[in-house]
Amino acid sequence: VDIILNEKEIVIKSVNGPENCIIDGGTFGFKNYIAKPDSGSSSLSDNTSRCISIIEGFTIKNCQKGFSFSGQNVTPTIKNNIIKNCHHAIFCTEGASATFMSNEISNNSTPVQDTQTGTIFLKNSKSYLYDNKIFDNESSGNQTGVIYCGPEDQSVIQRNAIYNNQRCAIFVNGIDNNATIIQNVLKGNSIGIPKTTSIEFDHYNRPYQQILEMNYLGTITICNNSKASIMNNFFFDNISVNASGIYCDEHSSSEILNNTLIKNY
Repeated sequence: VDIILNEKEIVIKSVNGPENCIIDGGTFGFKNYIAKPDSGSSSLSDNTSRCISIIEGFTIKNCQKGFSFSGQNVTPTIKNNIIKNCHHAIFCTEGASATFMSNEISNNSTPVQDTQTGTIFLKNSKSYLYDNKIFDNESSGNQTGVIYCGPEDQSVIQRNAIYNNQRCAIFVNGIDNNATIIQNVLKGNSIGIPKTTSIEFDHYNRPYQQILEMNYLGTITICNNSKASIMNNFFFDNISVNASGIYCDEHSSSEILNNTLIKNY
């Protein structure tokens, strides 16, 4: 079954909440509008010219893409859902302006071989993520983050609780990227250190370097001509050999204001 919104202005809402309305992409084959089931299924997607629907109260699991939106006039609101065990919990491109609010996003992971991606993938979009719980996710490839903001992205990431994730929590990458990261709490994220690893600390109370695959990543990483705004965030108990708080490479020109960083290693 495909759930294809086309140009509808509709509300899709479960009666008894996400715990009682489960869409299992691996079983039922909810597919992306264009993709075949075996090459990239998606639970709820839109690839058309216009969409202002509301989707509320589902559990989405075992999908290649939990929510996938693409297009200049695509502005759905996704709220109060549980998204888990997907490769991409959220995938927004080509001008989509989706709003994701009050969702629980956990235990999603991108394939090891993928690069420049994330469990939440935003590229050339104007999405708005706020008041979500984003935890226990893993992004394993090169230049990846749990939230990945690619070239030309202008998304706003606000008031989210982002915790206990493996790899860079937010990776901002590419030309003309103007992402805004504001009022989030980032806690207990482990950059490059597998969750199953027994972490040993040196005499500077920093984890030994040999267990990291890439040691320059920060909890928020800004690189490759990005111009992100990072304001009023709270960083606590994040771990990385280098830049456990914020890392900006020499090609970025970000605005960083009024952030609090405590006990990062």
